[in-house]
Amino acid sequence: MTKYQGCNCPICQKTFTKDDDIVVCPECGAPYHRACWKEHGGCVFADRHAEGFEYRHPDEGPRPLDSNGTVRSNEELACPMCGAKNPDSNIFCESCGAPMHGMSVNPPSPFDEPSPRFDNNSKESFASVGISPEREFDGIKASDWATYLGRNAPYYLMVFQRMDQSKRKIFPSLSGFLIGPLFLLYRKVWSWGIASAALSLLCSVPTLLIIILASHNPSANPAEFLLLAQQVCSFVSLAVQILLFLFSFYLIRINGAKKIQKLKQQASSAEEFQQLLRKKSTPSWVGIGIFFLVVIAISIALVPFFGPYLSQIVEGQWLLF
Repeated sequence: MTKYQGCNCPICQKTFTKDDDIVVCPECGAPYHRACWKEHGGCVFADRHAEGFEYRHPDEGPRPLDSNGTVRSNEELACPMCGAKNPDSNIFCESCGAPMHGMSVNPPSPFDEPSPRFDNNSKESFASVGISPEREFDGIKASDWATYLGRNAPYYLMVFQRMDQSKRKIFPSLSGFLIGPLFLLYRKVWSWGIASAALSLLCSVPTLLIIILASHNPSANPAEFLLLAQQVCSFVSLAVQILLFLFSFYLIRINGAKKIQKLKQQASSAEEFQQLLRKKSTPSWVGIGIFFLVVIAISIALVPFFGPYLSQIVEGQWLLF
């Protein structure tokens, strides 16, 4: 195994030493720490074995072989997690650190689509995203997390793994930035979802008051304190967007961990625990539905306060800001 000294384990990325216990994939020859191999449940390049994938020294990089057995020239591949371009020989993404091979998960849309090929009870499914079902996040097995997270669970597990690797609570979320409160409600993070939704509605009050004033008299000048309040609320809204952009995944994680641990304590058996996990799993449209009902109710309640010029303001005939 001395020929692997100086190479990195594809899973933990640590450099092999002469004292390491190394195992080699019988299919492609990729070397691993024995503990990493067992934890992962197999080779990270399992999905490419059918292509004739062959591990090569880091100077050349692991590359797939063509059907005639010759090594293909290097090409750029998009990272399956962040989309950044990487050389085909890369094992991990240079941008976010996610595995470049053995992962077929796309970032979730604002409201996630299902991952139909992912089986929570299949080691092969977990191996396809570079995570062992026995891997623990916050003391909870990845398989239990997958059951609880439901749609697009593989992507969330990869995010959790990246958080642990970087030892940071931050991971960007486009959904968190664009529709943060709804995203949290969709993922059953009730406390933070309700708080951020209420704050968003509260921050819209100064603008709403200015519109009501203008709907009665378009030429009227709003009071200075109202304009100041509008500016402050705009900054607060932006700050909330940025915070949810950075911490939505962390909030989903800590909220989910608390709920799963609570379900463990409630369950008297492993079977009951799995039943509770499926029953309490995310996502949910209930919170989003309630949010829109509240918005509609507020809108209806405010109708009597608007003046005769509201339609012209909505159509942009008067510039208010």
